[in-house]
Amino acid sequence: MRCYHVLVHGIFVYHVKPLASGFDLSGFYAGRSVFARDPDEASRRAFVRIMRGLSRQSADVRNGFVSVRLEADEVARVPFWYVLRRFNRGHTFYD
Repeated sequence: MRCYHVLVHGIFVYHVKPLASGFDLSGFYAGRSVFARDPDEASRRAFVRIMRGLSRQSADVRNGFVSVRLEADEVARVPFWYVLRRFNRGHTFYD
């Protein structure tokens, strides 16, 4: 298996008017480093990690009020130690 860094662009799709919880963003960018056999599998694994984190952090996503459309903007091979970095878990949200 190889290590890949995937830059993911997520776009929020609101099924109801944004709730009072303050979750009224347009989208986000997130980078994830994963082990995979090829770039397609790396994208799928990054999507799973991002969706798991979003559903854990936001009740709106977890309850189905907001869905997320994910796209892999960039997929690049990187050294294996990229997976071990602590800053491999963040999101950059935008309006």
